[in-house]
Amino acid sequence: MDKMQTLQGFRDYTPAEMRKREYLIACIKTVYERFGFEPIDTPALEYAELLMGKYGEDEKLIYHFQDHGDRHVALRYDLTVPLARFVANHPELPKPFKRYHVAPVWRADSPQKGRLREFKQFDADIIGSSSPLADAEILIIMTEIMKAIDVSNYAIKVNHRGVINGMLRNIGVLSKDIPLVMRTVDKIAKIGPEKVKSILSDVLEQKVIDDIMKFIEAVDEEVAMADLTQLFEGDVEALAALQNLKEILSILPSGVAKNIRLDLSIMRGLDYYTGLIYETYLTSGENVGGIIQGGRYDNLMNQLAGVSVPAIGTSFGVDRMLAAIGDKEIDFEFPIFMPVFPGLEKESVELAQKIRDMGINVSLSAIDGKIGKQMQYANSIGAKFVLLYGEEEVKKNIVQVRNMLTGEQSGLDVKDMPALVDEINQSSEERSKIKD
Repeated sequence: MDKMQTLQGFRDYTPAEMRKREYLIACIKTVYERFGFEPIDTPALEYAELLMGKYGEDEKLIYHFQDHGDRHVALRYDLTVPLARFVANHPELPKPFKRYHVAPVWRADSPQKGRLREFKQFDADIIGSSSPLADAEILIIMTEIMKAIDVSNYAIKVNHRGVINGMLRNIGVLSKDIPLVMRTVDKIAKIGPEKVKSILSDVLEQKVIDDIMKFIEAVDEEVAMADLTQLFEGDVEALAALQNLKEILSILPSGVAKNIRLDLSIMRGLDYYTGLIYETYLTSGENVGGIIQGGRYDNLMNQLAGVSVPAIGTSFGVDRMLAAIGDKEIDFEFPIFMPVFPGLEKESVELAQKIRDMGINVSLSAIDGKIGKQMQYANSIGAKFVLLYGEEEVKKNIVQVRNMLTGEQSGLDVKDMPALVDEINQSSEERSKIKD
């Protein structure tokens, strides 16, 4: 075994990859904060008992072990269950409580393209509100996130756990079989309808399977709603769930609603969902799977702490979101490179600090060799500008500013920092126009 290799399902990220990831995270944080969400953090390790029994058949993917204190602990599988524990431990939090959380999670899954055993999740949740407005706001935030990362080819597919339960119950699925049916149907995008029907045939009669497929393959939303209303006649609980879903959808602005699709095949296999559920998919280009998903989980807090607190949330993996962006170029503000010439260390440090004080990033490095070698290094790190401050420049009290895109170079008085800032900002705007 090569000790220099990373573990299977884990990976390193280069500076270029991290810049893109950090850009994405910054964009989405801006969206969440615009809607009044606040950041929190929780430990990577929790008591295993907290996590067990919350994820259905996916519980087998939890990394759990005995620690040195002989405690049964587990790495967090997602950010939702730790959030419920966090809220239970902080009763002083105002309700509704809006939080976002970006952090790594771990799953002992089979590694494949777009699926790692360690990956970063980004969640946002509204705790303490059962209003359809909270559900609608989460869907609106999803469209704002897609707008922020400049992705327009997507659809948010919605369903409702109460509607699912009512549909399966009224079709004739026994209560004991509903979890299996939901988990199986939820995989239809991965395994296809024929495989779904084959698995269901082990527990259901053919007529029941045909009725299920009729609903989950429905493409006309109005017809599906009408058929469900007829199916639910006399079932007060199912009708209430259907009305709740309709009310959530009716609140959405038209600019948001155009990206929302009712899809009765969306079931979300995790056991803690209770109401609205949804998944976001690209409608064209490479199939990267569900990008953003989530739903309402009103009973999770009761399972953990015996306190009934309604909640709705959303979650996405950073890597899948990056796959949605694809090869789209991100214009990062790379540092300005300033080589340090021998004997001018103090002068260079002082000038670099003055420029940083003006809000401009400067990478200061001592590199042996002629100017050509220094320019090669500047290109290798993606610097937009090189500041040359050699013996002649120090004597004349100027700094040479080299635009690495155009090759143009000009001398500026080191006392005139605002002029230097203007030169860099103006050149940056010109660079963006050239790229566009």
